[in-house]
Amino acid sequence: MNKNAIYIFTCNRPVELKRLLNEVGSIQGRYGIYIIDDSNKREAIQDNRRIINEYSNATYLGAMEYCDFYSINGRPGDSQLLGDETWNLGIARNFALEHSTLLGYEKVLFVDDDISGIDERIIEDGFESLIGNCFVSCALKGVEDDSIVGHIAKQVGFIDNRPKMLSGGFLFLSPFSITHPFYNIYNEDWILQLHEKDKEQIIIPFSVWHNVDQEVNLTLDQAIFQELGELVVEGLLKSDNALSMNHSFWDSILENRIKFIAEIYKCAKKVRYRHGQNICEGLLKWLRQLNGHSLQKSTEQIKNEHYVHKI
Repeated sequence: MNKNAIYIFTCNRPVELKRLLNEVGSIQGRYGIYIIDDSNKREAIQDNRRIINEYSNATYLGAMEYCDFYSINGRPGDSQLLGDETWNLGIARNFALEHSTLLGYEKVLFVDDDISGIDERIIEDGFESLIGNCFVSCALKGVEDDSIVGHIAKQVGFIDNRPKMLSGGFLFLSPFSITHPFYNIYNEDWILQLHEKDKEQIIIPFSVWHNVDQEVNLTLDQAIFQELGELVVEGLLKSDNALSMNHSFWDSILENRIKFIAEIYKCAKKVRYRHGQNICEGLLKWLRQLNGHSLQKSTEQIKNEHYVHKI
């Protein structure tokens, strides 16, 4: 048995899944391929199953398989389920970690269904570079994998010098080496890497494409959804123990975040980027309703896997 596997994460996008499976089809006989489906639309689930059945080495893992896995193996499943119309990417990634560990895979590639341009050289080099305690990825072209605030900052010329993590949308890792779970909030990939700070980040000299046929949907609702994950990253950049810190710590994180977005707002106003201004205004209004106590409570819910976001 090959000790390497590819885990594809998809949700209500059978067209993208079919394209991605066509790309990895040339290497399907060499690696186990598993599709973790968080779709909540019956037609999309049916299409995904039909597409996957065309590939002999591809295995479908949806809501039913998720429940069976945790029941059969006697492990406590998360309170949420795949396909239940809530944000589930952290749950899906943890499922992939536990599934690959149980099957004995030494190295895995996590890839989202909006990634394209994958070929055999990239896969081989990625797995070969995954030696020891590290994460491996490559350059992502197309739409940069960033938050809405990040995209606005770039459009208005605001320079963000904060450290960057590798994208979980295309990430090689060793499942047995992971000591922390993915938290089920936005930025779950960065949060995991910040918790696993002993691991080297390796970028191989290749590139893949992200969201090549789509544009970023800059909405206030989506920016607010992302903000808790952004705040947790800010906390972890300041302290490895951020999720165990008290309300005073989170008061300071909140204060700095408000200043950060206020600066982006000023830049948007200066270049007359009205849509960016509106999103920053809405975010600032939302953030000023929070305090250290509410953020501390939210981080406790995240740690205890009780945080849920309806989509």
